[in-house]
Amino acid sequence: MSRKWEKPFNEKFTTEGDFHINKNLTVKVPFMSKTGFYKGAVLDEATLVSVPYKGNASALFILPKEGKMKAVELHKADIVKKFKSHCHTDLVDLRIPKFTIAGEVDLKQVLPKMGIVEIFSNTADFSGITKDQSLKISQAVHKVKINVDEMGTEAAGATVMEAVPMRLPMQMNYDHPFLYSIYDHETKTILFLGKVVNPKN
Repeated sequence: MSRKWEKPFNEKFTTEGDFHINKNLTVKVPFMSKTGFYKGAVLDEATLVSVPYKGNASALFILPKEGKMKAVELHKADIVKKFKSHCHTDLVDLRIPKFTIAGEVDLKQVLPKMGIVEIFSNTADFSGITKDQSLKISQAVHKVKINVDEMGTEAAGATVMEAVPMRLPMQMNYDHPFLYSIYDHETKTILFLGKVVNPKN
């Protein structure tokens, strides 16, 4: 799955900066920067900004306030609802680290909770898929990798200019652990949800 930003970040403005993993540990990572109009909100629990992709999806970045990561993780659905009712489009000076999230989910643990159990048994029927009647699924792992960087559009030779009001933009600096999700507006579903603790990993 490849998604391109509606308005890409310019690589010229990507600079190295400090990402605070915790009070005692800081790492140097490349930060993407862009000033533009985004839907955002500063709530009691977190700062949120929605960055649109081309098409019907957008990325939602949730930056918990100091000491509130656990509370945000526990109540993220309520916080997203609150964001939807409080957000407004404003000029934002956005700074987000480049990062890659990679991981895997053991579907043998997940699928039974969804009522899918027979495929892991000796009685499973795979005759419609394979000629090997002795086939048994002993392991099912779903691997995922999300890469977030400046690229978000075709490398076309066009210049895009935005009119900006003569006032200071809202500062949104994602320089400590945050949550990240991809939301499909057409199906109204979350396609991906992850947590960035160390952008270098």
